Amino acid sequence: MWHNRAALSLFAGISTLFAQNAAAPASPPYQLPPSRKAIADHRVEMRNTHERIIAVVPMIGAGTLQDPRRPQFAPPPRSGRVAPSPNGITAYSYQLTDDGKRAIVEFVALNRTAFRAIMADNSGNVKFFEKGKVSRSQLLTELQKHKKDVNLDHLGARIP
Repeated sequence: MWHNRAALSLFAGISTLFAQNAAAPASPPYQLPPSRKAIADHRVEMRNTHERIIAVVPMIGAGTLQDPRRPQFAPPPRSGRVAPSPNGITAYSYQLTDDGKRAIVEFVALNRTAFRAIMADNSGNVKFFEKGKVSRSQLLTELQKHKKDVNLDHLGARIP
């Protein structure tokens, strides 16, 4: 009979022990202090996302509502709330060159294949530079041949 009492008292002690541990709040095992945040917490600037290319291209278009003046290879304005094609150029920004006949353009796309027509142009009217593959000083030297006060910081095309 004393075996039953000992077993019962042992069982009561163990169940109380587990009940206390279950009620205690558990802290996450890998929580970093605020001073040691992960590198992934830093956001990438939007001007450094997607595929981007800077090009000097001729201006096209008659300047009418049906055919607006824009840089060559730039998509025409979308009507209504039509989303840009994921396979084409999704955004662009430009500055006119000093002669007004050409533009320095930053084209943005989701994938590099959208720039095939620009890269394959053999007319001699198009120069392109892949962003990140040419130094900023080399790019400025080449672009200043077309626009003396070119500002690369104003070429930040925004993604729709």
